[in-house]
Amino acid sequence: MAIKLLNNKSIRLAMPLAVGGTTLFLQAGEGAQFPALGASDYFYLTLIEVTNGQETDWEVVKVTAVLGDELTIEREQDNTTAREWSVNTRGEARVNAGLLVELVGSQLGDVAAVLDGVLGV
Repeated sequence: MAIKLLNNKSIRLAMPLAVGGTTLFLQAGEGAQFPALGASDYFYLTLIEVTNGQETDWEVVKVTAVLGDELTIEREQDNTTAREWSVNTRGEARVNAGLLVELVGSQLGDVAAVLDGVLGV
């Protein structure tokens, strides 16, 4: 799978997302800001609860497909818990711990392969 890294992308939900839901329905036209994803590509979004101007709850989701303004997701990423999200819930492409662990892990594998080739270890 190839991680797609995104800058400055945000969305608002057009429909509620139930606890067991696996599709985010975005406001009209918002899906166009995301890249096309191949069969093994994905990126992360963080869904955000805002109360009185303060962020109070989050869920990290893995987006595995983009079709217009619909995003197919895998829930409960990076030790977050699935919950219901209401219309107009904000989501953002953010750096999260899970993303960094994946990137560092993939780089460590490359370093190990190089060292193996150079040092014969």
